[in-house]
Amino acid sequence: MAPHQQDVEHGSQAGTVSHSYHQQHRVFFDLFTGGSIQIEDAIFEYFVERMRSLIYTGGDCEYLPVLHTEFETGQTPFQRLFRLLCAILRIARATPATSIQRLRQRLTQDEVLLQTCSPADVLLQENLLFSSIGWLTCLYLPSQHLDSETFRIENAGAKYPPRTSINIAKAQRPMDELLSAFGETVPLGRAAAQQAKNDPYSASVKFHVSCLNAATLRSIAKVKFIWVDTISAHLDFDPTIPALYLFRSPSFCQLQATEDSILALFLKDAYTSMDQLPGGISVTDLMNEIILSYNLIFREERSSRKLYRLRERNSASIKGQIGEPVSDPVLDRACGFHLPVSRLSFGEPYREIYHAESNFPILRERLLKLNLYVDGIQPNHVTSLWTDRRDMRLWYTFWAVLIIGGINVVQSFISIFLAAAQVGIAQRSFELQQQQ
Repeated sequence: MAPHQQDVEHGSQAGTVSHSYHQQHRVFFDLFTGGSIQIEDAIFEYFVERMRSLIYTGGDCEYLPVLHTEFETGQTPFQRLFRLLCAILRIARATPATSIQRLRQRLTQDEVLLQTCSPADVLLQENLLFSSIGWLTCLYLPSQHLDSETFRIENAGAKYPPRTSINIAKAQRPMDELLSAFGETVPLGRAAAQQAKNDPYSASVKFHVSCLNAATLRSIAKVKFIWVDTISAHLDFDPTIPALYLFRSPSFCQLQATEDSILALFLKDAYTSMDQLPGGISVTDLMNEIILSYNLIFREERSSRKLYRLRERNSASIKGQIGEPVSDPVLDRACGFHLPVSRLSFGEPYREIYHAESNFPILRERLLKLNLYVDGIQPNHVTSLWTDRRDMRLWYTFWAVLIIGGINVVQSFISIFLAAAQVGIAQRSFELQQQQ
């Protein structure tokens, strides 16, 4: 029986919300988050399904043969790999600067990985650990195609991370150096900080919901939304398609929004030079900004919430064990899935303006690029004039003038018709009088 099918059978038999199931993975979440947050059941269940989906992206996992034969025997393939992730987290917390090579040696000593001298098995083990770091951090999505000379990743067409492969010799280097070899795996905001420092006007940049909501992006800018599995590609905008890349699993961000999270440990050095922004920034700030960005794009405007509910929610979902769509509860909340979408709902948008400096100090450059693109688009036909509500004062003024002007034109035609009819009647009366 295939490993994935075994997991499906086990999940259907044991259930997914049992007490024992929660206890089984509690250790993982404590190591993953630092143990400082309470995890909702819905987030718990989604995240486990997400890990399963990532591990089985290319079908049945090919890494099982390089696990030690005595490691977690009697468990399903997914549970064995999940326990491997726990072992990696323990070592990473003890020595965050460890390398893939030292990590492999330690796991071999602990009889988690199979002790082997075969170059092919060593290569498979190193790729397993490289993939595991990607699954745990969401900084990159490991490629399913193994290479004997490089670690390869997939970016779904996004330009972040900039490099899609690095030399496999980086397995000997500390983890932060390996991650930085791919380029910008997370937005650092250095350019934004320097620009705000040199240009006081730049510090007052505002993002208007009317310009950046999903409905406007779709109808006016014809932007396509592409949902990805990495935080590095979030809000990356490609104007040639045009396409906006969005991270599909903000539950990850909520779980990692602490200074003790595993992502904070891995990226500690990446943010040490960010004190140029008021109060400094951190992984926690980045996680909170990512979650807030869904509010800006979807939650604040009725048509955008409707677009998410009818179309984008399904696109952002992952596949469950039996192929059913599973939605991220944090994404639903951030995109306003439970808020009304009726035209009769009042008090919208809930928020009209976001400030670049205070709300998006890290993501501002990506949002600014998108904002400039949308601002440069002008409506060129009547349909686009109706749907373009970026400037509501201009929209109301235009349509008020058009409606009132139309009414005046109709009244003029009616007046002309009545005058002509009156002249005709008068002429007819005059002719009758002449005949008499």
